Amino acid sequence: MIYFVTPAWQRFELTAVVLEQRRHVIDWLYNRGVDAQCVVVADDANADTAKALGFDVLRRKNYALGRKFNDGIEYAALNGAEWIVPIGSDSFIDPSYLFPLPEPLVLRSSRLYALAEPGRLARLRVKTAMGAGPYMIPRSRLPSTLRPSAEYRKRGVDSSTIKGLRRGWTREMVDLHPWQYVAFRREGGRAEGHPQLNSYNKLYGRLGVGEEYEVADRLGEFYPPRLVERALAACSASVEVAA
Repeated sequence: MIYFVTPAWQRFELTAVVLEQRRHVIDWLYNRGVDAQCVVVADDANADTAKALGFDVLRRKNYALGRKFNDGIEYAALNGAEWIVPIGSDSFIDPSYLFPLPEPLVLRSSRLYALAEPGRLARLRVKTAMGAGPYMIPRSRLPSTLRPSAEYRKRGVDSSTIKGLRRGWTREMVDLHPWQYVAFRREGGRAEGHPQLNSYNKLYGRLGVGEEYEVADRLGEFYPPRLVERALAACSASVEVAA
């Protein structure tokens, strides 16, 4: 069984679309004989959205991100997860990346990542050894506490999580296409009322390998077009985002 772990806070319109895409992924996996579920860690309207989609919810205040991911990972491990996939509330994932499942003790990641704004779409390539993720973590490699990340972490949670795993796993990279893992960003880098850890410009400056501008058309080749359109609309600078 795969368990997605998704902390959420504000970004209500975008999170709602992302969680619908997560529902699509779970249904896609079910049709191929793989059980999957998502636990959302939130204490605002995002929790209600998750519950309406049939997801599990942990109602937690918006504290350090490491602790929120740990809460979700521990919950997943205690509720039948064989593979745990930490993934944010701003990201789409192509279900083909997840299937077929890795071999036991293999942690899956990718070098490919993308960022989408309403008017531009960035191809990124992550050169670090552990890649961009999203990580498919074997439950058997979690520490005895089931909480691999440093609790206080607000940034760098991915690397902290990997460092907290028990030894005995190997890594594989699955790079299917540049848009298999895409995070949506507020248009023009505006983050007010739309919290994000790293802006489009910052990440593209470090990792970018190319840009395209027909965003909806390109992503619509891999994801339900109606969800792509809604995600981009939620990131429009003209949209007033609730605080």
